Amino acid sequence: MAMTPDEKLTKLKQQLEEVETAISAIHTGAQSYSIANRSLQRAPLESLYRERNRLQQEIDAIESGGGIFRRVYFEGR
Repeated sequence: MAMTPDEKLTKLKQQLEEVETAISAIHTGAQSYSIANRSLQRAPLESLYRERNRLQQEIDAIESGGGIFRRVYFEGR
């Protein structure tokens, strides 16, 4: 079942928040760390910036009326 625009917008905003959190963690020195026998390596900062831009573009498109399709009115026909 397809998501409604509101559901998709909510999901995209949640994903954007997660990406922003990861970027912030890297900026504060948490690119990778280990605890006991477990290690965590975050995505490269460049990848996170690209994902943030992609998510923001999708959010902007939905909030401005729906992506690549726009209504066009022709007068005089």
